[in-house]
Amino acid sequence: MWVALAYNWLYDHLTEEERLFIVEGLDRRAIQPFWQKLDQKPGWYIRRHNWFTNIFAGMGITAMALGENHPDTKALLDTIVPAMIAFNEEAFGQMGECNEPPGYAGAVRYQVEFAEAYRYYTGNKRNLLNERPFPEICYWMLYHTLPPGR
Repeated sequence: MWVALAYNWLYDHLTEEERLFIVEGLDRRAIQPFWQKLDQKPGWYIRRHNWFTNIFAGMGITAMALGENHPDTKALLDTIVPAMIAFNEEAFGQMGECNEPPGYAGAVRYQVEFAEAYRYYTGNKRNLLNERPFPEICYWMLYHTLPPGR
């Protein structure tokens, strides 16, 4: 993800040869292994938890950062976006609660980073951070810092 973000950020300053080197490297060392692992139906994919969000958010951000410069971008996003949205709908209670303590539930940062990248990638057509469960999660996390009425 970080290499893809640097690629996106520095795109105008890279030579075509440097761009190709980075995209081919990400394809070989990240994107193709991602597809191979999904075919194996790993535990983190079947029993979704913060490993799932870390891997899917990271690969989604990678795909968005590469954009049209990688042929799998659309397929990656067609796989990742619905799964991330479904995870958000299933993993949190109606009030944003999580079955993990607040410190560990801080892994929600992966969904937040993904949602912000998605908002930017889509030209602000959809801001997932305005949708459930994100506003509720904010209150749930705050309540663990300072209870209501205090």
